[in-house]
Amino acid sequence: MIFNYNFKINTKKVLELTGLKSANILDFGCGTGIWSDEDINNNEKIHEITLYDKNEKLRNYLIEKYKKNSKIKLDFEYNSVVKNKKYNLVIFSSVIQYLPFEEIKSQINKLKHEKKELVIIIIDVPYLPRFIELIFTPFLSLKRFIFICKLIFSKNYKKINYFIHKKQSFLFFEKDFEINFIPNLHDLKILRYSVILKLK
Repeated sequence: MIFNYNFKINTKKVLELTGLKSANILDFGCGTGIWSDEDINNNEKIHEITLYDKNEKLRNYLIEKYKKNSKIKLDFEYNSVVKNKKYNLVIFSSVIQYLPFEEIKSQINKLKHEKKELVIIIIDVPYLPRFIELIFTPFLSLKRFIFICKLIFSKNYKKINYFIHKKQSFLFFEKDFEINFIPNLHDLKILRYSVILKLK
């Protein structure tokens, strides 16, 4: 995440949806980290989680947060992340709204490899204009609405581009991936959705 909105994702459910028996995970655009020690230690499917975010200001925070967990690795080098083909699960959580679709295609193509098992889960995909979403948000998630209102007056937020993504756009990947649209794994389940891409 570019901005820290602390919503607890059900990581156990995320892993169940993949169908993977063992997961080497890349959390791409990890922000402040959705993983708790309880999530990691109580799930035998998790082999290793690599956290990547282009915001290096998060480095010290993440080092401190996960210093006691041997399954968590940090990697702030983009080239290292895309060249490492050990991942069989890649998660984009609440970052997709800051990327134009051309960049999404580019990132997925770079992360794609020839392994038999590769699952990409894209969580928290907006499909409505930001203004319309804002109108409905207080009725669905007051916590997120308050968070957004604080951001509106932030100089950094005004500089950030925001993109909506229709489901039809993801059909671009159907040559290489099985595509499954599911209710959002974040909050705002009516206003946003999630996508599961499984390598064919």
